[in-house]
Amino acid sequence: MLDFYVWMVWKSWTLNGRTAQVPLFGDGGLTSQLGSTEYSARRRFRQIITEWTVKVKALWPECPAEISPGGRYLVVRSSKFCPAIRTMKG
Repeated sequence: MLDFYVWMVWKSWTLNGRTAQVPLFGDGGLTSQLGSTEYSARRRFRQIITEWTVKVKALWPECPAEISPGGRYLVVRSSKFCPAIRTMKG
């Protein structure tokens, strides 16, 4: 889950106001980007990503990501206006 969180923070920050549809499977898909071969069952991987997204949003409510309605993509929007890490004022 930590790898997913770090990936989400990085991906959303680098989008610069755009939206990306990251496929869950296949070459360049989220499974290969996270480097995990233990999620070979597609249905189980979708379930895990959904659970991880809920947990990330518990810590970062503005997290700009969600599973697409068809379950084929992780839709990630830019986090430039809602970053996971904020500077301390004071």
